[in-house]
Amino acid sequence: MDADEHVFPDQGSDEEISGYIPLRRFSQIVRIPVSTLRYYDNIGLFKAAYHAPSGYRYYAPMQIVTVKFIRVLVDCGVPLKEIGRLTKARAPESMTQLLYNQVLELDHEIARLSANRTVLNTFANLIVNGILADESQITVEKLPATPVVMGERNHYDADGQLFYRAFVQFLQQTPGISLSYPVGGLFDDIELFAARPSQPSRFFSIDPAGGDARPAGRYLMGYARGYYGQIGDLADRLLDFAEQQHLTLTGPLYHIYLQDEVSVQDPDQYLMQASVRVKS
Repeated sequence: MDADEHVFPDQGSDEEISGYIPLRRFSQIVRIPVSTLRYYDNIGLFKAAYHAPSGYRYYAPMQIVTVKFIRVLVDCGVPLKEIGRLTKARAPESMTQLLYNQVLELDHEIARLSANRTVLNTFANLIVNGILADESQITVEKLPATPVVMGERNHYDADGQLFYRAFVQFLQQTPGISLSYPVGGLFDDIELFAARPSQPSRFFSIDPAGGDARPAGRYLMGYARGYYGQIGDLADRLLDFAEQQHLTLTGPLYHIYLQDEVSVQDPDQYLMQASVRVKS
């Protein structure tokens, strides 16, 4: 016999009935609002064990387990209609299938949220690095390997008007790229950066799951503010510092915007970081 088939004495108030729980007390126990329990009852999803002539509802203790599980399914995104269908025709096989399907959906949602969390952290860390940077100084810093997704080599026409075409091709044609992460530029060497700062040899995505990397090592670091491609005297400052400190620069220069339109309104205040490896 189901809970709602029990025979109760004719009660006309919300007084206690031996062995059964009044609506408001039941609501407190299961931590579900009275209005929600009434709604579940009205739509036939979870009916009270007994309706007194006054209209007051009473619940059987065993219903605590049932309604708590219903709330688990609701919180996991299972539609009320589907829950109602299964609870009316309960069978271990059908319930097991529902639960496994929901676990798969939750796994996908967890993966999506985890990816979004990583993207947000990536942007936040770049912005904070910009806030903390001493823009007036050229420094040598030891950097860990930085995972990236590296694009193919770029090709520009004679007057450099294909910058955005190369950028779009990188976004559209690079295998494994996520469009969510910030993009930087790689220059074959610091001389190319000085001569054509708006034409990186390759683009890269700052993706923590990337299969490529900016190698670990000691890097000459500097900063400049301005719109994309505007580096002021940064290249000269880097080269002068390297000469004064008798540093040998090796390999490509990495160009990353720590602060751009994501966090700054004025394009003249975009903050760019340039790093080029120092030979040990």
